[in-house]
Amino acid sequence: MLSTLKLIIVSQIKQSRQAGNKGGFTLIELLVAMILAVLVITPLLGFMINFLQTDRREQAKATSAQEIQSALDYIARDLEQAVYIYDADGIERNNDQDADDSGIKDQIPPLVPATGCQEEDTCQPVLVFWKRKLLDKCDVIKGTRVGTLTGGIGNNCGGVRQGNDAAVYSLVTYYLIKDDQNDTWSDAARIGRFEIRGGIPNFNGNNGTQRTEGNQTVRYLLSPSLGFLPPDLDNSINQWTKHPTENYDDAPTGTQVQPQVQILVDYIDQTEQTEDEPFARSCVDSDAIQEQQVPSEPKGAFYACVDSGKNTAQVFIRGNALARVPSDWPLPRNGVPDYDPNKASFFPRGTILIEGRGTLGIQ
Repeated sequence: MLSTLKLIIVSQIKQSRQAGNKGGFTLIELLVAMILAVLVITPLLGFMINFLQTDRREQAKATSAQEIQSALDYIARDLEQAVYIYDADGIERNNDQDADDSGIKDQIPPLVPATGCQEEDTCQPVLVFWKRKLLDKCDVIKGTRVGTLTGGIGNNCGGVRQGNDAAVYSLVTYYLIKDDQNDTWSDAARIGRFEIRGGIPNFNGNNGTQRTEGNQTVRYLLSPSLGFLPPDLDNSINQWTKHPTENYDDAPTGTQVQPQVQILVDYIDQTEQTEDEPFARSCVDSDAIQEQQVPSEPKGAFYACVDSGKNTAQVFIRGNALARVPSDWPLPRNGVPDYDPNKASFFPRGTILIEGRGTLGIQ
């Protein structure tokens, strides 16, 4: 009996082994299958990677183009309020007693440091202009509503008796900033905006903060920005000077505001203009049109053609979409690709021509 049972078990084991051998794969079969899988999967992976890279580049192009247009729209709205636009002579000359040789270079950042613009090598003024700035009665500055300073009662802006709007002069400067030693912005160039504005004076009372301006003392309900002085309408606008005892980076007191350079847009092409890589167009200097390129030697693809006599400016900006996807391209030393005519679509550009709507009535 035991012999019979043993024979049955041995027979079943042999049959099981034979069945297992018939249902498996040989080593050669496995190797062939792996090779075929690699041959099929590798092109698919390459296609997917290329698709994702292309999609990322196209998104970078679209984003850069949109940001350039938004920046130009913002600058256009700003410039429409301009009452005087400085040309290259006004921006690149220091203050001088001779009006024909005077400028405001040593009156604005970076020669007078401000937060966000302290070094001449990395912060270049491009657009500088005076404008009339509207302070809406509902605006809140340093915790105080403008309407309450101009005759309003209470802080509820929806009320009927909330004072009036106020209009003040302000000096606006747009900068091209190239600083690759920062942790916040890209290593490409960017555009920053700086503004100092006038205050709301109190001509009918003793309330407010006293401030000496030249030979007179003015009492302000809302103090001007640090360093601000109104333009002297009796002299050339190129001889304007900031407040002699205030700096832009001083600590503010009362209702004073410390002006700072605020970034408008990043990823601006940092490539300097050369004969082989010109910008959009050259400025016109003729009997009919007397434009000056500002700055005269741009450090990147943000510049303007300014005719101060006609109060007009044509602004040019070129972005750098490749800086958003640097891992895809061979890079120069600073890690940002320079302009390449063969990849011009990755450097979207835009331009606006604006005429200021006002005048200071100055010489």
